[in-house]
Amino acid sequence: MVVLKYRGLCAPVFTVFRNDLSVDVSIIPRYAKFLADNGVDGVLVHGTSGEGMSMTVQERKAVVEEWSKAVKTTKQHLMVQVGGCPLPDVIELAKHAESIGVDSLLCLPELYFRPTVTRQLINYLRVIGEAAPKTPLLYYHIPAWTGVNLNMATLMNEAASELPTFQGIKYTSVDLEGGAAALKANNGKYAVFLGSDTVNTLRNIRLS
Repeated sequence: MVVLKYRGLCAPVFTVFRNDLSVDVSIIPRYAKFLADNGVDGVLVHGTSGEGMSMTVQERKAVVEEWSKAVKTTKQHLMVQVGGCPLPDVIELAKHAESIGVDSLLCLPELYFRPTVTRQLINYLRVIGEAAPKTPLLYYHIPAWTGVNLNMATLMNEAASELPTFQGIKYTSVDLEGGAAALKANNGKYAVFLGSDTVNTLRNIRLS
């Protein structure tokens, strides 16, 4: 049974590019140590900040492989975003990530033939989950960028019986009512990682 036990701060890491636009993976061990030394015990690779959608499959694999080596030393949770490219490539990236032992997968929806109902999204995530059947899978909800704004509570309730590896979402939206509903979905079984910089900023202002 696949279970995501991690709950905590997961930093969306940047990817470093050289002047010729090639990817520089040499800084990753130092980057991982810097985050770990500052109390960050989880990293998200190839999220929006990491520009994975702008990279080739081989570049994305190379970055993930270096992070996989680095976190063996820092003991950080390694989450890898595999979506944002043609489905065969998403499947390949999911298989690769599982083969090197990442801790969890995050996946965007199909970005051209966008799902318009929850059923279509579940069918898409099922394909990704089957490619990496031993790794927890989360959905990346970022409607301002993807144009996909389905109800996350509905997804999380319906996914329970259909997606064996599904373990939650990264919720990057300012719709706090929808986020609260997602937290309560399926009796709070799944993880909800808050990813909206705007919401986090407002929260910090109110607490200060």
